[in-house]
Parts: sequence; C-alpha cells; structure tokens
Amino acid sequence: MALKKRNTAKDVSAEAAEALANEIADKPYGKKSKVEPIKKKVSEPGADAAKIVRTTITIPQSLMDEIDQQVLENKKNRISIKSTSAVVRDALEQYFK
Repeated sequence: MALKKRNTAKDVSAEAAEALANEIADKPYGKKSKVEPIKKKVSEPGADAAKIVRTTITIPQSLMDEIDQQVLENKKNRISIKSTSAVVRDALEQYFK
C-alpha cells in the first residue's frame, strides 16, 4: 500500500501564520451558555416551579458519609427529603437564608 505524501510546496509566511493565530485566538471553544437569573428565591412559595439545574461538586468523603446517613435517617423516619440532592438542596437553602 502506497502512502500519499504531503504537499510541502506551500510555504506559509510568518505573517500569514501570525494572522491566523490572532484570528482564532479569541474564539471560544464550544458554545457559550446563557446564564439566566433565578426569578424566585427558593424559600418563596411557588419556588418549586423554578428551573432546576444539574451541577457537580467535590466534597470530602466524610461529608458525603454524613449526607448518606441523613438520607437513611430521613427514609426511616418517612421525612420527605429522601435523596442526596434533596438533602444538599435543603442545606443550601438554609445556608442562604
């Protein structure tokens, strides 16, 4: 199988390379996401209608263990906050009050 060699006849000038670098340097990678402000505070009545977004956080294992323990206790006691995300949301709501 024969390989096709690159056409090296085109030499790019330093000015052309610099112009291309400057042109693409300010372009963002991917699409920019438009951040919409929250219209209602979470603690206000009817706040359940607010848009829920997904996020990722990094926490120590010991804190995650405490959250899991709280989730189990809530399930045993039939408290409505029965998921990890619900416990974290509740804690954040209380923190920002």
